[in-house]
This record gives sequence, C-alpha cells and structure tokens, in this order.
Amino acid sequence: MDNDPLLAGDLAPIRLRTSLLSEIERLSEERRRLLCAVPELHRQRDVRLRLAEINSLLERLWSERRRELGQVMLDSAASEAAG
Repeated sequence: MDNDPLLAGDLAPIRLRTSLLSEIERLSEERRRLLCAVPELHRQRDVRLRLAEINSLLERLWSERRRELGQVMLDSAASEAAG
C-alpha cells in the first residue's frame, strides 16, 4: 500500500515528524517502561501517579496532533483548490 505514489503523496503530511509526535513517542515509551513493572505498582504510589500524568498528557497531545493534521489537510486542500 505504501508503494502507491498517489497514496504516498496523500500520507506525506501525516508522516511529517513534529515536536508533538516526538513528545508522544517519548511519553509512550516511558509509559511502556513503567507498565513493565506492573507487579510492583501496587507498592509504588509515585509510579501510579506518573502513569496517570502520562496518560493525561498523551490524551492532550493526541488531540493537538489531530488538530495539527486537520490543519495540514485543510491547507493542502486549499492549495489544490487555488492552484
């Protein structure tokens, strides 16, 4: 599917690396590492609090990413209509 040049062009803005996406990836990796310690979580209040904080941040960042992608798509459609 990624070999289709038309589709690849359509997906280019979505694959665009941004600071938002980098932060999402960083927090997701931290969450994954913390979750690997699940058997010990019941004793580590600070880990549970950090996981809750990460989940909240990720929700906000994904919302921002969706808005960012929506704007990219709107800009792309406007450019095509004008050009």
